[in-house]
Order: sequence, then structure tokens, then C-alpha cells
Amino acid sequence: RWTEAWLNRGYSCKQAFIPASISEKDKEFATCALEAFKEYLNLVPTGPAHDDATEMRVTVDNDAHRQDEGITYFMALHEKEPANIHHVQALRALSQNKGDFEATVKWLELELTMNSGADQEAANQRKILQYTLCAIYEGKVRPTNSSSAMLTTDEKFATIEKALGYCKSAIDTAPKYAEAVIAYSLPYRRHAKYTPDQPPPMAGQNAQHQDGESQT
Repeated sequence: RWTEAWLNRGYSCKQAFIPASISEKDKEFATCALEAFKEYLNLVPTGPAHDDATEMRVTVDNDAHRQDEGITYFMALHEKEPANIHHVQALRALSQNKGDFEATVKWLELELTMNSGADQEAANQRKILQYTLCAIYEGKVRPTNSSSAMLTTDEKFATIEKALGYCKSAIDTAPKYAEAVIAYSLPYRRHAKYTPDQPPPMAGQNAQHQDGESQT
């Protein structure tokens, strides 16, 4: 039950592990790191140290392509402590790295709901999550994305609407958020392609660019 020993064992095995390697030795190092971080997280169930170890565990899960194992582990923690946003972030990161669109969106939207504080830090985090959701939804209908060809026109339209809504929310939260302004233009153009007679509402109509020019 010596927490520092488990933590240092996890760090040591992580350092020895070569990401994405399929050698038996590196598989052993990955397993060693995952088990050590698991023991540490069990012994230190809350606090900044727990959150840091959570990030380390997620990194190893992703680098070793063992996302399913990580998802199973953090799902159990999430069900036990649903208010812990760090476990939700872990599930989002693992799902995103795995390429699971539906799960990634689910965890991102839950994380966005959990960032409901009135302080500036919470507002900043919300705008980033809104921008991320916009980019993910837009990416799903991008012509270069193989999943786009499997969507019906109605499904593409609904996906584009989602992207527009999240980008608009990000711009409303932070009118000078340049990345969101740029990201908004992409689904906006795709929206026009599928529904030329129904232009979407403009995002941040009262917003100002950093150079002082209003968005149009």
C-alpha cells in the first residue's frame, strides 16, 4: 500500500515502454505500467495526484493500443463516481484515439455539461469543447472521410447542423475565438451544398474580429 512505490513503478515501466511496439518485452512494460497506475489510482482515489496518474494511464493505454482495456477500467470508475470529470475526459480521449465517433461525441457532450461553472476557466473550457465538437461533426461529413459516403443526405444535413450549432456556441462564448470562426465556415459551406434555400443563422452576429470588423 505504499503509494509512491506504485507510482514510481508505473513511471519507470512507462519510460521503458516503446509506444506502438509489438515486441513481447514492450508488451510486458506496458502491462507493468497499466497495473501499477491502476494500483496507485485505487490507493489514491481523488485529488490532483489521482488526476495526473489518470492521464499517465490513458497515455499508456493509447500508446499500447489497449484502449478497450482502458475504457473498461475507467467506465467502472465513472459508474462509481459519475461527477469526476477526469474519468469522463479519460473515456473521451480513449474513445477518440480508438476512432469511435459516437462514444467520443457522447463523452465530449457530457464533459461540456459538467463544465457549467460561471468562472472564466469554465467558460474557456466550454468554448474549447464546443469548438472540438464542431470540428468532429464537420469531419464526419468531410468528403475525404470514408464514413461520409455511408451517410444519407438527411444524416449529412443533421450532422452539419450539429457542427454549426457548436461552432456558433463557441463564437457566442468567445467572439474573438479565431479557430472557431474559421471552423464555422467549413460546415457553413457544406450546409449550402445540401440546403441551398435554407441558409443557417450567422454565428456571433454581434461578434467582432480581432481587427474590429464584424463577422458576415
